Amino acid sequence: MNLWDTDWGITIPALIGGFGVVVGVVGACWYALKKRRLARWTKTKGRVECYETLPAEGDGFYYNPRIVFSDTFGRDVRFGVEARWNNQVFEVGGEIPVRFDPSNPYNAVIDQWSDSYAEVIVLYIFSGFLITGAIGMACFFRSTK
Repeated sequence: MNLWDTDWGITIPALIGGFGVVVGVVGACWYALKKRRLARWTKTKGRVECYETLPAEGDGFYYNPRIVFSDTFGRDVRFGVEARWNNQVFEVGGEIPVRFDPSNPYNAVIDQWSDSYAEVIVLYIFSGFLITGAIGMACFFRSTK
């Protein structure tokens, strides 16, 4: 088969559509993994103990919160978040939602976005654009033959 004899009007849309399907499958796997991980993790309330202040480029600072919460055995667990926020998002001493792995409480995250599946939705939208674009390209190349 000669490369120049390839019908690119079919091949290119097929490749783009195939990539769209792969992105959709990645989105489905991401959703399943996130849902499974969150089902194992415990939700609790923590508090902001302090902020680590780092110099930012130019004027200003970055703030990384240090969070403390009680695990399932009542022990205080402290963890830092490499957030690099431009301001102190939560008040020092204020409550903050935390989710942690009961088998390793130091594996913890701020629970601000864990119930949101925004990244999965973005992957599905991107996948839909790719597949729709591929179908549109295939129709266009078919009609111009």
